[in-house]
Amino acid sequence: MLLWTRAGEWVGPMFVDFLCPYHRVIAEAVQQMWRQNLGVIVALRNEETQVLVASKNAMNFHLARGLWNATTYQDPFHFPGAWQTGALYNEAGGSAPEFDRCIAATWTADAAAREAAFQRAEEIFLEEAGDKWGQVDFC
Repeated sequence: MLLWTRAGEWVGPMFVDFLCPYHRVIAEAVQQMWRQNLGVIVALRNEETQVLVASKNAMNFHLARGLWNATTYQDPFHFPGAWQTGALYNEAGGSAPEFDRCIAATWTADAAAREAAFQRAEEIFLEEAGDKWGQVDFC
């Protein structure tokens, strides 16, 4: 999503959704930095969990801050698998059939085939992330 039109005109406020009090601190920091450094007005919106889930499902936001705890998942599938078409944590709504096929191919006992499928899925994701899943930031 572009924040500015090609003519340099502002297209509207950005919304930062946050899920818990810890996210409020991050959202306010982003709000302040973007205003000071980019001149972007960020309108913060706090919603109850059920309303927030509905807003995300309807793609009724520009930017969302979320949290995902990977410590409960011991298999590497759960990281790229979260970005499959229709997956619960694929809130950006991205979809790439070849990526989905590669992730499906990781469900094998053949370690070499599984590794190759993961590697190809990662390549696809990194090549197409901006087009398919919006801006994805890995840190």
